[in-house]
Amino acid sequence: MGDFTRKGDDERADGERYRGVYDRALRILALRGHAVEEMRRKLLAKGEPLELVERVLEECIRVGLLDDTLFVYHRAVSRIAGKGYGPHKVRGELLALGVVPEVVAQGMARALLEIDLGEIVARVFAKRCTEWNKGGTAAVDQRARKRCFDLLFRRGFDTDTIHLVLS
Repeated sequence: MGDFTRKGDDERADGERYRGVYDRALRILALRGHAVEEMRRKLLAKGEPLELVERVLEECIRVGLLDDTLFVYHRAVSRIAGKGYGPHKVRGELLALGVVPEVVAQGMARALLEIDLGEIVARVFAKRCTEWNKGGTAAVDQRARKRCFDLLFRRGFDTDTIHLVLS
């Protein structure tokens, strides 16, 4: 009879540990969306057992709480249209979060269909570059154009898009 009780206690304890990891994942997701690998890293960093983390991730994927394709799409729209970052920078951020390159490509392509990059670059230019171009001389204008080009390039825009705005 003791073995039966011990097995029931172990199952109950395992269920409680699983529920604790699941609740932690929900609290993390309540702050913002996450990629699957990013969530895995966070849960493991909190000292959660790998087996439970994998079970929780599978459940989160199954019920739609974690979806890398949607995560990439929403993150790309937010970072590009909302924050004024370029696709190259956003793509690098997503890859650094552990999203598979094919999924990044799909999500980014979907997001870029809805975003006018020329408009985004023009908005960043108007906000960040006009103060540099106040001198009026050719030398000042060249320096201002170079500084603006560098800023837009660091923000992740490609050279063709930048040149369209600067010309």
